[in-house]
Amino acid sequence: MLIVQHRDAYFRPMRHLERSQSFHAIEGATSLALLAEDGTLERVFEVGAGGDTESPFYLRLPPRVWYAFVLRSEWFVFYEVTTGPLERGERELAPWAPGDDDPDAARAYSAEIRRRTDEWKG
Repeated sequence: MLIVQHRDAYFRPMRHLERSQSFHAIEGATSLALLAEDGTLERVFEVGAGGDTESPFYLRLPPRVWYAFVLRSEWFVFYEVTTGPLERGERELAPWAPGDDDPDAARAYSAEIRRRTDEWKG
């Protein structure tokens, strides 16, 4: 699936329950935040379309890993690859993060996860 995201779009953290997935950056850059069960930041990967050692252009995640994108460019274009068919019930949205129905809370959460990824030192 080809996905195009804008920096201002809300990305609620999620995980796929039974399937691994791969991300292949085509254009732009993002931080891929890996999160613990409680939403604590565990690791950050800087991903970009350049493919240099500082910004890998391809990542693969195993099932059951919570993740969120924090865009570093205005647009991020990438392929997401997993086995199909994909059913909505096979993914889980993070219960600690606000839903799309509360834009103010979503903006506040996005700002918080951006701050946390900016400060992350690994």
